[in-house]
Amino acid sequence: MSAAFDRFVNRDVTDPARRRRQSRLFGAILTITVLLIVLSVPLSSTEPAYLAFPFLAGAVGCILSALLSATGRETLCAILTGLFAFSFAALTLAKGANAPGIALLIMAVPVVEVWWALRRPVLTGFAATLAAGTGLGALLTGWSTSSASLWGVTASVGLLLWISSLLLRMRQPSSDAPMAELQADTKLLSYPLMENLPGVVAIFARDGELLDASGAIEDLLGVGTAHLLGASFFERIHVGDRVLWLNAVADAREGKEARALMRMRVATSGEVTFSDIAVRLSADPEGRLVGFLVHDPETAERQRELEALREEAKVLANVRNRFLATVSHELRTPLNAIIGFADMMCCDTVPMPSVERQREYAGLISCSGGHLLKVVNAILDVSKMEAGTYTVQRELFDPAEALDMPLSIAIQQAEAEGVSVTRSVGGNMRQVNADRRSVQQILINLLSNAVKFTPSGGRVEVELNDDGRNFTMTVRDTGIGIAEEDLPRLGKPFVQLEDSSLSRQHEGAGLGLSLVRGLAELQGGMMRIHSRVGEGTTVTVSIPNRGVDEPHKLITDARPHESSIEPNHDCEQRRTA
Repeated sequence: MSAAFDRFVNRDVTDPARRRRQSRLFGAILTITVLLIVLSVPLSSTEPAYLAFPFLAGAVGCILSALLSATGRETLCAILTGLFAFSFAALTLAKGANAPGIALLIMAVPVVEVWWALRRPVLTGFAATLAAGTGLGALLTGWSTSSASLWGVTASVGLLLWISSLLLRMRQPSSDAPMAELQADTKLLSYPLMENLPGVVAIFARDGELLDASGAIEDLLGVGTAHLLGASFFERIHVGDRVLWLNAVADAREGKEARALMRMRVATSGEVTFSDIAVRLSADPEGRLVGFLVHDPETAERQRELEALREEAKVLANVRNRFLATVSHELRTPLNAIIGFADMMCCDTVPMPSVERQREYAGLISCSGGHLLKVVNAILDVSKMEAGTYTVQRELFDPAEALDMPLSIAIQQAEAEGVSVTRSVGGNMRQVNADRRSVQQILINLLSNAVKFTPSGGRVEVELNDDGRNFTMTVRDTGIGIAEEDLPRLGKPFVQLEDSSLSRQHEGAGLGLSLVRGLAELQGGMMRIHSRVGEGTTVTVSIPNRGVDEPHKLITDARPHESSIEPNHDCEQRRTA
C-alpha cells in the first residue's frame, strides 16, 4: 500500500523513511474514511437529520489527505485524523447504531498500526496508553454497563491506541531501523581510530542537529558531545555564518558534497572566542548527514584576504569610474575651447576677425591649452606614483628662491579673485637636499587650492621654516573650511568634496592634494591638515632637509597614513582634493 500512495506524498519530503510513513498514513486516512462512511450509513437511514454524515465523512477524509500532501506534516495530520475518527465514532455510538460491528471495524485499524509501530515497544508506555484509553472511554460512557457503552469503551481504546501508535512512529529515527541500530552505528565514532584523525567525525540529523561526534570535538570546541546535541551545535555557530551552515545542510540533503567555513564559539574561561572551523558534509544511505570538522585558520585567513581584495577591487572600480567622469570633463572643456576658437579664426564662411579679436582668441586657446597640459601632467604624475616609477631628483637649493615662481602664479590668480597673498620665511632657513620640482609643485597646488576656495576679501599666507631636521611648508587660508567627516577622504586621487555653492564655480580633476601627499611621501615627508568650517584651512607639508634613500609609495592607499587630521565642525562645502 505504501508504494501505491507514494505519488501523493509531498515532493519536498525526500527522506525515503518519511515518504513510506506518509504513504502508510494516506492508506490509514482512506481506511478510516471508508469505515466511518460505513458506520454512518445505518445512522442516516434511521435518523434523517444525519443524512449528510456519510458525505461529511468523505469530505473530511479528502481534506486530511490534501493537507498531508500539501504540507508533508504527518504528525499533525495523524492527530487530526485520530480526533476526527474518535469524534465521529463516539457520536455514532452514542446513538446506538450497530455498536458491536462498528467497534470491531474501528479496532481493525489500530491492530495493524499498533503492530507496525510497536514491534519493539516500551511496555510501560503501552500500558499507560491502554489505561488512559480505558479511563477516558469509561468517563465518556459514565461507567455504564450497557452494551453500547461497553462497545464505546472498546472503540475509544482502539482509536487512542491507533493515535498513540502514529505518534510513536513519528518519533522514530529518519530510517526505519530501530533506535538500537542507530546507537550501534554511532558507536563507531568511539573507535580509537577516530581519536587519531586530525579533525572530528560527526553525525547530524537531516535538519542539521548533532546526533553524535567523535571525542576529538572536545579539543575542537572545548565541550563534549553531550553539550552539543540537538540545537546546541547550531547555537555555537557565529550569527553571521549560520546561513552558510544551513546552505551546506540543504546541499548535503540533496546528495551534494557540501563545504562550509564558519566561526564557532569555543568554550573558554575568559571572554567569548570564535574558532575558524571547516566542515564537509555528505548524506549516508540512511539519510543522515555525516560531517568532518577541522580547525582551519589558514583557509579562513585566505578567505578574508580574498574578501579584502574584492573590496579593494570595488574601490578601484569606483576610482576608475570617477576618473573617467572627471577627466572626460576636464579634457573636453579646454579641447572644445581650443577647437572652437581655432575654427572661428580659420573658417572661410565668416569674415576674418580683427587683430584684437584674433589676439583674444589666441589667448583663450593658450589658456585652454595650459589648463589641458596641467591636467595631463597631473594624471601622468599620479600614474607614475601609483606604479612606483616616479623619479625623485634631489639637489641642494634655497627654498625661499624656489618659492618665487609658485608665489607669482598664486598672486596673479589671487588678484583676479580679490584675495591677498603674503609670504613668510623663517630666519633659520638654509639650503635643503630635496627634489626642487616636487617642492615647487607642492607649493603651486597648495596655493592654488587656498586661493580658489577663499572668498573675495580673504587672505592666504605661505610660510617656510626649518627646524634643523625637517623643511616645512605651511599654507593658511581664511576660506570655507572642510567638514570633519570629509577630512579622511582628502589626498585620494579624483576625490572632490561636495555641496559647496562656492566650489561649484571652480573646476578641478581632484588631483591637487593627492599629488601633494604623494610628492611629500616620496621624499620621506608627510602632510598634515587642520580645518574648521567657516574659519579656513591650514595645510603643512614636512620634508627631511637631508632627503631619504628608501622609496615611498603610499599614494594609492585610501587611509590617511601619517597625515594628522584634527576635528572641526560640519560643513556644506566642497573642496577639490
